[in-house]
Parts: sequence; C-alpha cells; structure tokens
Amino acid sequence: MRKQYKRTKKGYIRSTKDKDGRLRFEHNIIWEDNYGKIPLGMQVHHKDLNKTNNEISNLKLVTPLEHKRIHTGCRFVNGEWEKPCKICGEYKKCNKDNWYYSRGWINGKICKKCYIKKSMEVRKALIGKGWKRKNYKKKEKELL
Repeated sequence: MRKQYKRTKKGYIRSTKDKDGRLRFEHNIIWEDNYGKIPLGMQVHHKDLNKTNNEISNLKLVTPLEHKRIHTGCRFVNGEWEKPCKICGEYKKCNKDNWYYSRGWINGKICKKCYIKKSMEVRKALIGKGWKRKNYKKKEKELL
C-alpha cells in the first residue's frame, strides 16, 4: 500500500498507516513506532509548536491539561503552572486564589482581581442608568 499524506485545516499531517488504510496523525504514528501505544488519557505534543516537525526528538507525551496550558500561553515556573490574565497581563499561579474554576478547569481568561473590578464597573454603569437589584423574598424557616 502506498502512503498518502494529507494536511488538515489546523496544519497537522495525516497519513495512511494501518491495514485498513485509515488516516491517522503522523506524529502519533511516529510516537507509537518508537515507544509503543500512546497510553489512554495522554496526548503527543510538538515541543517547538511546529505541527509538521514530526521528528521523534520534537515529540513529547503530555496530559490533556498540560497540553491545554502549553497552547494557551501558560508557563511552568518552579514546579507550578502560571497563566496570563488577558486584562492586566500578569502571570498568576493556576490556583483558586487567583482564578475562578468550573468543573476542575480554570473558567475564563481573566484573573479574579480583574473579574471583580470589571464586574463592579459594569454594575456601576447599570446603576447609573437606573438599574436596581431584585429583592428576593427570604424563605421563612418552619419551626418543628
């Protein structure tokens, strides 16, 4: 069977490899040829961020969370991940003191400090236009 190569819209190279002739990412094929099957829950990352450089020395096995952090501008400093805030530009440690979390992931691109500041600015603007916060009735507790 002749190997065929196809570049995806995102720039990765796919090639036919197995007996079924299915298209697979070339970097995954190269990793498996050198180290065996990719473990469940792991991904192959291009160290130099060049999706066509599929040299084995340029490939690294990472978790999906590490992979996401690498590609979203995070950096690994002194054993901890740091993420840049899109408003203030500061790198802050990836923890619940600096970021809001949802389902175990950092929720959004804005640090807590900037999020609160932005929320207060929006609220002041709304109040200036006559907006009022709803007063919800408090549920009275029944005594047993």
